[in-house]
Amino acid sequence: MLPADASGRRRRSMILKYREGGYLNICMHPFVSGRALRVAMLDRLIARMKTLLGVWLPSTGEVAQYCLEKFPPPPRPSPAR
Repeated sequence: MLPADASGRRRRSMILKYREGGYLNICMHPFVSGRALRVAMLDRLIARMKTLLGVWLPSTGEVAQYCLEKFPPPPRPSPAR
């Protein structure tokens, strides 16, 4: 896949999720994301995301905290005696 293809696909995914009010998770493997071209592509995507109203760019810890607050796990049953 050409870098321009990957960049365009990520940008289109981001816009679609933005319009839907959805969640976009971008996973980049270290052997790919450590390359200068990929880092530049991700920088451009994040810069674009920051221009959109209401976009939240959390850390993984912030996502986990949000999920725990919005969707708490059910209480555990008491152990049988």
